[in-house]
Amino acid sequence: MNFDFGGSAESAGGAKSVERERGERGEGRGGARRIVLPGEKIFGEPKRTQGALIEGGTTIASVVGFVQDDRFVPLKGRYLPRVGDFVIGIVKDERFSGYLLDLNSPYEGSLSSKELREEFELGDVVSAEVVEVNAVHGATLGRPRKLFEGEILEITSVKVPRVIGRAGSMLSIIKQYTRTDVSVGKNGRLYLRGGNTTLATLAILKICREAHLSGLTDRVTAFLRDEAEKNGGIPEAPAAPEFANAGGGNEGGGGGEGDFSRERDRGERNERRFDRTDRTY
Repeated sequence: MNFDFGGSAESAGGAKSVERERGERGEGRGGARRIVLPGEKIFGEPKRTQGALIEGGTTIASVVGFVQDDRFVPLKGRYLPRVGDFVIGIVKDERFSGYLLDLNSPYEGSLSSKELREEFELGDVVSAEVVEVNAVHGATLGRPRKLFEGEILEITSVKVPRVIGRAGSMLSIIKQYTRTDVSVGKNGRLYLRGGNTTLATLAILKICREAHLSGLTDRVTAFLRDEAEKNGGIPEAPAAPEFANAGGGNEGGGGGEGDFSRERDRGERNERRFDRTDRTY
């Protein structure tokens, strides 16, 4: 909120009143952000959005979050599968018809053996796309790909857009300073490979802790720059990595979808050149 310290108390009070009225209507000015607690009114009209309820013709927050640019961004919540989401799952059970995957959610994902080009084992990490969701939120998955030689990091799924950043900006910054490839699932599960994965993890956790604050990109950049200087500067980029994730989506949505589609396309082209049993794909 901007205050006119040269104005009168009356004009300052009027400005506060206008800002309060704008906030109640869910309006932002110049990207202004308003923190909302559970039970508070977000919008003066009914809008279906994650982390909110419609009551009496208005939209009420059911979890803590913030309103910015006429949209509500929840900061808590469990992942609910949606068609088109790219997710990272862990194989938890093998059945005659295929596999069941843990999706970092109350709901599971299933892979049909008819759709598979390779066999999986319990504990395998798999990226896949949600192609169907049933009435009880169970997800049918497609286009699976096994992930190797990396580390899993789990965060709250509603904070995934902040980790990605607008047009993939935050992921690009993390990769620049850590040389770590980060694949992001909409279900709040990330897969980190190569480079300084410890520093990449610390940066992501910082983003999650401070997701509700403005100026996040600048703070994360400063943090990574300081850590890089302490350790002799930014590490050199690896020579032609087999799979490089540029980051996809934007701050208001998406979930690393660009990462998976690019990796999948490269993987399909490389399938003719690599022996799939050598565990490089």
